[in-house]
Amino acid sequence: MLNQEENKLKKDLAQVVRLLHEERSSSIAYGEDYANLLDNHGKLIRATLTLIFSYAAEVQEHGSNDFRRPDESQDTKMTADEEGRVESLPSMASSVEEDESGKRIGRHARTLIGATAIEMLHLATLAHDDVIDNAPVRRGKPTVQTLDGNKAAIYLGDLLLSRYMEVMATVAPDTGFLVQQAHDVNEIVAGDLFQSSLAHDCSVTIEDYERAIRGKTATLFRLACTTGTILAVGRSDSSCIDRAAAIGEELGMAYQIIDDIDDFDLTQKSDKPKLEDITSGIYTLPVILALRDDPGFEALLIKDKPDLILEYFSRHPDYMLASKNEVKKHLDHAQALCNGDATPPLPQGPRTLLLRIIDKLRSAV
Repeated sequence: MLNQEENKLKKDLAQVVRLLHEERSSSIAYGEDYANLLDNHGKLIRATLTLIFSYAAEVQEHGSNDFRRPDESQDTKMTADEEGRVESLPSMASSVEEDESGKRIGRHARTLIGATAIEMLHLATLAHDDVIDNAPVRRGKPTVQTLDGNKAAIYLGDLLLSRYMEVMATVAPDTGFLVQQAHDVNEIVAGDLFQSSLAHDCSVTIEDYERAIRGKTATLFRLACTTGTILAVGRSDSSCIDRAAAIGEELGMAYQIIDDIDDFDLTQKSDKPKLEDITSGIYTLPVILALRDDPGFEALLIKDKPDLILEYFSRHPDYMLASKNEVKKHLDHAQALCNGDATPPLPQGPRTLLLRIIDKLRSAV
């Protein structure tokens, strides 16, 4: 069973990647920039979550892993063949229920399209983040703003954001779905703005930090999980949606704290430059813990010398250890939700796929 789930996930992610690359034709003026951004897209963890939660919802609702339901005809454009291949992303010229040939968009096709749209939203945030952070490289390669300037990166991010909205609108089962998408995008931006407002603020608290990363990172993870659930089976089981949201948020919190810890680890190879946060005055969990517990740390911090901060943490490893323990708490909670401690457990196949992601994140700390 697991091999079947793994193979399905692998094939579906390959379709997501193909669809993302085919979008280059819709961003004519920034085609090369879009290609460069795609080269830095990473491991598709958000699209993966969308797909896994769609599998889980489908199994729980129908007791079946087959997304090609008997009542859904296979179309030549969006559900192209018996493998469920999606030929291209829809536009508003295609209705929610039918493609340009008039054939119905199947559940599986909707989910693939939704997973691709989620990745487009993520790519839009990356393009904008690289401008805000003045990041020269991402995943070892030059960023769009490095290659072609801030203007190109901002316009490309805007283009991807608008395309995400258009694509998601074509598969939305109801207006409430679109309202939630818009609300969560608002939360992502608000989280980033809140964190920026705290730059160089030595009075920042753990609660401030959690609010910022819950908004800017965990919200998108939560959205990825709930999108997969709703596109697969609708809103028939609110407990499925709530469980997806809770697991996604825990994973997103853990993911961001891991990223923040990694910013200080010069011995660990990373996909982006080190010490970016501290250099920009963004104080993440290890720094906030030191500010809280050590009255002398603030004087060191305001010297604005990252090498002194690294030396401090090497002499006080408990702050990194405490930050890693926070990661483990979030992952433990996510795992408990998967296993059914507080909600019905995820079906076995999707649960195993998700637990592998949790184990991989756990290994990072």
